Amino acid sequence: TVLPSKNKRPQWDWLHSEQADVKYLVFLDNKRFIWSSNIEEGRISQSLYFRNVEGIDVKNGMLYFVSKKLSMLFVLDLDNGTYTSTSTEGGLLGRGSFYSS
Repeated sequence: TVLPSKNKRPQWDWLHSEQADVKYLVFLDNKRFIWSSNIEEGRISQSLYFRNVEGIDVKNGMLYFVSKKLSMLFVLDLDNGTYTSTSTEGGLLGRGSFYSS
């Protein structure tokens, strides 16, 4: 694993260097997830569960992202390896709106 210096945020080069330890998100059937080094597992999981992802954010050990294709908000608990999903069709928190194009 390649780590950035303390004063530098990760950049594209850091994430795509030859020394990077690349993992792919794989959803399991029981609302759990793993990080796999197998790109095919990642692609299959992505096509089934979270297509067209946008709006990725991390806060307090939780990873948030939206699947525009499926109109779903996903929240991953990075410490416990679990996730929840909520439809965005009725709007988002704070009376926001979400429409896929």
